[in-house]
Amino acid sequence: MLIAELNHVKTKPLSELLPIEIDGLNRRRAQELFGISQPTCHRYLVCLLQERPKHFDFIPRNQYFSRGTLEAIFQFQQLVERFQYEGAVSRIKTHMENYYYELQESNR
Repeated sequence: MLIAELNHVKTKPLSELLPIEIDGLNRRRAQELFGISQPTCHRYLVCLLQERPKHFDFIPRNQYFSRGTLEAIFQFQQLVERFQYEGAVSRIKTHMENYYYELQESNR
């Protein structure tokens, strides 16, 4: 199921990787889930902390990622795969707003 679309960018929801019942993971498990290294995870978090997309609620030095943080990382990772890092940075905020709007509409 593809949910978000922004300028023809379609992304998968986190629920395809992680059951909705799970509300968060520790950092190591999140890195394993997304198949990313520790430096990549750190780089994504630095960007997301600067951009503060919708529902991204990560607290620095916290080793636990909420579902909102996991969703932001997963969406950002998909944008990076499509647009490279710089292109993803410029799109993440708008993408997350559209993503949650589409998610909300699909749940009605």
